[in-house]
Amino acid sequence: MIQIMAARRLHTFNSERLKAARIELGWPQGRLAQRVGRSIGSVFAWESGTRTPGPETLVKLAATLGISAGELLTVPRDEYTLADLRTASGLTQRTAARKVGVTLPHYGHIELGYADVDPEVLPKLAALYGTTGHEVLACWTRGASAAIAAPDRDGDV
Repeated sequence: MIQIMAARRLHTFNSERLKAARIELGWPQGRLAQRVGRSIGSVFAWESGTRTPGPETLVKLAATLGISAGELLTVPRDEYTLADLRTASGLTQRTAARKVGVTLPHYGHIELGYADVDPEVLPKLAALYGTTGHEVLACWTRGASAAIAAPDRDGDV
């Protein structure tokens, strides 16, 4: 069975950049925690790499620190997959699916590269992510290529 729900862990989160941005402002962890409405323990866990913020919190952290959400990811924008583009936009799969008018499972399949980006959905995704249809398709292609290269559950590629 394919897991479609948004991952709990952002594998592309840059914990070192979060810590550096906070220190550049001269803030203790408590000040950042207070500004984003989270606990000091959460900030500590994000900075130590034991947990990662969700997409909405990622965007809130970036705005609070005066940087882009993309700066808190380890992947350069020209290497983004559709999941990275969504994450940098601060959206969960559920929210993205609702905003472009598709079901959550269908959106998950698009993001994983198992389903094509429908011509009606493409301009909606571009508008949602504040980019072009060309970039959306490039991100989708990178995600689809990764899905092809990933081993199946039985170990086959």
